[in-house]
Amino acid sequence: MLEQLYVYCPGKSPGGTNALFSKVAEYWRTVSDKLPIIIDFKDGIMHESLKSKNVEFDLIEHIEGKVVYLPKNSVLLINLLSARLIGYKIIPHKNTKIVMWSTHPLDAFKWFPSYHLTLKKGASLQKRHVKFLHGKYYARLTSFYDTAIDKNGLIFMDDFCAKKYQYIFNSSKKYRIVPVFSDVNEKLLLSSPKNYEDYDSFIWVGRVADFKYKTLVAILNDLNFSCKKYNRKIKFNVIGGGAKFYDFKNKVNEIEGDLLDVNLLGTMGFDELSRYLSNSSDVFIGHGLSMIEAAKFGLPCIVADGTYLDFNENTMKYRWFSSLSYGSVGNIISKVSDMSGVTLDELLTNEMDMSVQGCKSYSKWKNEFSPENNMTNLYDVVSNCNFTYEDFLNKKVLKFNIFERFLMWTKRKITNY
Repeated sequence: MLEQLYVYCPGKSPGGTNALFSKVAEYWRTVSDKLPIIIDFKDGIMHESLKSKNVEFDLIEHIEGKVVYLPKNSVLLINLLSARLIGYKIIPHKNTKIVMWSTHPLDAFKWFPSYHLTLKKGASLQKRHVKFLHGKYYARLTSFYDTAIDKNGLIFMDDFCAKKYQYIFNSSKKYRIVPVFSDVNEKLLLSSPKNYEDYDSFIWVGRVADFKYKTLVAILNDLNFSCKKYNRKIKFNVIGGGAKFYDFKNKVNEIEGDLLDVNLLGTMGFDELSRYLSNSSDVFIGHGLSMIEAAKFGLPCIVADGTYLDFNENTMKYRWFSSLSYGSVGNIISKVSDMSGVTLDELLTNEMDMSVQGCKSYSKWKNEFSPENNMTNLYDVVSNCNFTYEDFLNKKVLKFNIFERFLMWTKRKITNY
C-alpha cells in the first residue's frame, strides 16, 4: 500500500515551483485513492488555487518559525532546493520516504553554504570552487545525491538539470527524468482565438529577477532592434514582478521612439494567467514553466535562455520551443559559447507561418508536459522510492565545519531560508 503523500511548497506569490506542485496535488487522485496533504500557508498560492477548483486535499498550515513534523508511513515530495530545510524546518519520521525534484540546474549546487560566490559563473569554476572550499562536504553531498538517485529519491525535470549535476559532482549515475507539467481548461482552450497574420505582439511571463532579468532586458533590446530596422510597431506585454522590476521599468523608459509599446502588467494568479493566455494571440518569448502555460493554449513559443550575462542588441540567441529536447523548458547560460540558436531577427525572418509554430507548441505540450503521462511517471517514482529520512541523516549532509556553520547561520538570519 502506498504511503500518504505530503506535498511541501509553501509560498504566497505565484511561481513555477508552486504552480507545478499545485498540479501534482490536484491530479494525485487520478493515480492514488488517498488524498494528498499539502504544506502551505493558509493564504498560500497552492492552497488558494486548490480551493478555488474544489480539489479534495488536506492541509498542514505552514507557520513561520514553526517546525513541521511528519509521521511514519508517509512520503514527502519536495523541491530539491527546499529539501535543505529537512532537519531544520521539516522533521520527518526516520522511515518517511523522501522524493526530491530538481527543477533548476543549480538546485544541487546551491546546497553548498558558499554557492553565491560563483553562482553566476560557469560550471567548471563552480566545481573547482566547491571542491576547494568544501572538500569533505562535497564528498558527503555527492554520496547523498547518488544514493538518492539509486533509491528513487531524486529526479530531474530534464537532461540539462541532470547533466549539470553530473558534471559538478562527477556522477555517472543513471538518472530519471520527470518533466514539469501543466493542465488546460478545455473551455478556455476551445475559446482560444489565434490569428497570426501580422504577429506584432509578444509576451513575457515570469519573475523580473535573478537569471531572468538579464534575459528580459536582452529581449527588450532585440524587439526594439526589430522595430528600428523595419520601422515596425511591436507590442511587448510583460507579466511578472520581482526584485528587478523597477530596474527593468527604467530600461523601458530609456527606449527611444514610440515603435515599441511595452505594457507592464504586474503579477497574475494562476487562474487569471490562464484566462489571459487563452485570449491572447501573442508570441511567447522566455523560458521555464510559464512557457508550458503558453504552449498549452497554442501560442508560438520562442525560447530565450536564462542568463547572468549582458548582451548587446541582436546578439542573444533564440530557438523555437518545438526544437528542444524531451522535457526541456530552456537552459541557464553562463558563457556566450553555451548559447544555441540564432538571433531573434533571423528567427522571425525565417518563420513564415506563426500558426504552424503555435500548433507545434501545443503538440509538444500534449506529448511531453500534460498531466496524463507525467502523473503516471511521478506515481511510479513515489511508489518505488526507498530513500528515507534515515538515509538522509546517515549521509550527514546537515553536518558542517565551523566555517560552513557560520555561512549557514548568516544566510538563515538574513533570508530565513
